[in-house]
Amino acid sequence: MPVEASGITHSHLSGVTFTNSVLSKPRLTGDIFSGVDLPSSRWNDIKIDCCSFAGCKFLGANLTGVIAKDVIFEGCRFDYAYLQGFRAVGGLAFVNCSFRKSTFEAARLPGSVFVSCSLAGTEFIGCDLRGNNLEEVRGLASLRRVIVDPDQLPQLTTAIVRDFEIELKDRPR
Repeated sequence: MPVEASGITHSHLSGVTFTNSVLSKPRLTGDIFSGVDLPSSRWNDIKIDCCSFAGCKFLGANLTGVIAKDVIFEGCRFDYAYLQGFRAVGGLAFVNCSFRKSTFEAARLPGSVFVSCSLAGTEFIGCDLRGNNLEEVRGLASLRRVIVDPDQLPQLTTAIVRDFEIELKDRPR
């Protein structure tokens, strides 16, 4: 069911389910989402400002054109989700989230933080990942056409060695 509201502000949603929901063009400001289940939901051109999401499930969700500023997702599941044009314009943190077999396409995530997230099978296609700590990224073969800072190359090297189980040994003398 589409939500036609111009915005949802300073609300606290907890333990509710919105299956196949459509949220288009509103602004979410100062909201708290706890244990909200949004399977197969579609969010189009949403602005999220100063919100927190804890234990929410976006399984199979399609999040297109989302703009996030000062947002934290903690313990959320984005498995099989498609995040196209997802953009961070301020603080954005994903903590203990699962993105198994998800796709970020043309996302701009400079300075965002992915802490202890499961990225198994996640694709980052044409994404700006500058300013992120890439040491914890798994599935590096899925980092196609991404943008990184030269300073992030050592982090990628660490991730490659771990991801491909490369063993480093001194040369025999």
